[in-house]
Amino acid sequence: MGIPVGKKAFVDFYFPYPNSYIIYEITRETGPYCILLSKSQGRVSFRFIDSGYKRAYFIGNDGNISESWDKIKLALNKDSIASSKKIDRYEDYRNILYGNSQGLGAEFRKYSLLESRQYQNIPRAIQHVFLNYKVESEFIKDTIIKSLNEEEIKIDLSNYSHHLKDFENQLGDIKKWTEKTKSGEIVVRKQAETVIATYATIKFNENEKRKLAGELVWQLNEIKQQQPKIAEKLEKEQVKQNHLLEKTKDIEAKFQHKKIRLLPK
Repeated sequence: MGIPVGKKAFVDFYFPYPNSYIIYEITRETGPYCILLSKSQGRVSFRFIDSGYKRAYFIGNDGNISESWDKIKLALNKDSIASSKKIDRYEDYRNILYGNSQGLGAEFRKYSLLESRQYQNIPRAIQHVFLNYKVESEFIKDTIIKSLNEEEIKIDLSNYSHHLKDFENQLGDIKKWTEKTKSGEIVVRKQAETVIATYATIKFNENEKRKLAGELVWQLNEIKQQQPKIAEKLEKEQVKQNHLLEKTKDIEAKFQHKKIRLLPK
């Protein structure tokens, strides 16, 4: 944490009180989690919390920091937030972060940041950087690279031979992408552009078809909903029509009867 050499130790510098804490929030692709650092029996202890940082877990409504881990755990339990057991060894803490948590419990696997056979050298490199007052970018690079290369890694190519099958064919396919004709034209790239344009047209037409189908389905449902109302209205109009026809026939009959009476005999 950048404490100058000769000053207080880390635990004394950052944890002067029983309720002194440092909380790291780490965000991975699977989501955030927290690491709670506190002082226990004169040394730093670590706890992993399966949640992002929330002030309410550590600070009460009155603005006071929780006096003990028990109160923090009680606040976590209210939201069903899982927390780990106490880790009081730096070595175990680093093993968890660098994916070497065998023997510590399966619960710690989700908190690993990476897996590296030479992970012990990474904290050492960072420590070397912070302990130097005049630090340049090149020095940082050299320190980290040297730390990572302290142990020689032997790669057995026989373990990867199955990945090299058809390598020449794959390499030939890649070269075709840059091969030019005498006129300077890249045939494969032109064909690829045609395929891309055709694919885009097909996708556009498919979207238009889906849109039109949706409109037709909506119109069909609308017709089905209106059909009973229209049928009922048609039936009423037919009744009216029949009634008017009967009335017309009756009037016509009366007219003919009067006509006969008025004609001279």
